[in-house]
Amino acid sequence: MLAAALGLGVTGIAVKLYLAYGVTDYAVNLTSYHDITDNQVVLQFTVTKPEGSPAVCVVRARNRAGAEVGRAEVVVPEPPKRVDVSYTLSTTGLPVSGETVGCRAQR
Repeated sequence: MLAAALGLGVTGIAVKLYLAYGVTDYAVNLTSYHDITDNQVVLQFTVTKPEGSPAVCVVRARNRAGAEVGRAEVVVPEPPKRVDVSYTLSTTGLPVSGETVGCRAQR
């Protein structure tokens, strides 16, 4: 009986996590980062989302030690379904990389 209840609990948690973080209609692909200075990096990325739905994408920059030196939420407008974005991310130190963390529906 305890094993069955534990199994149901684990299954419930797995379903909840899948619904929160599993497959979504929002995808982001970093194509490049460039123009790196002591206080910025330019990120180029492509967002695929449901047509007619704006998105919010999280981008960040890291320094040589791996610490985060910049983070922002970038709003991607409604149409079209696939959008190429260029975003200048301000940083608090010299970045060595730029990353896209993910996208979600704008609330």
